Amino acid sequence: MECDGVADPSARTGVRVPEVEPLLFSVGFVGTQFYEYKRAVKMAEWEYGLHSAPDALFVRWTAGADPLVNELWMKGLLLWGGGLVVFIVLCVFLLVIGTAGAPAPSK
Repeated sequence: MECDGVADPSARTGVRVPEVEPLLFSVGFVGTQFYEYKRAVKMAEWEYGLHSAPDALFVRWTAGADPLVNELWMKGLLLWGGGLVVFIVLCVFLLVIGTAGAPAPSK
């Protein structure tokens, strides 16, 4: 697990880590670290005998929001592009299946 800019003294920007649907998280395109943070909290609770709030707010620290915005932009483009490719392949497949049993046009 990465701690982003925690050790960077110039890190003055905190960006909330959102909780997303597990299905989207498992695909890997929606790269939230929420569940990694939650697991790290559970490990720290067990290791050091700590207690945390059940609805804790997780934050990624960085020197600026631009790298995080760029990361989310790229992941969004990848998700959109992947969906577009699946849509086109599905349309071509349905077109081929739909015309496979059709009689040839007569002259």
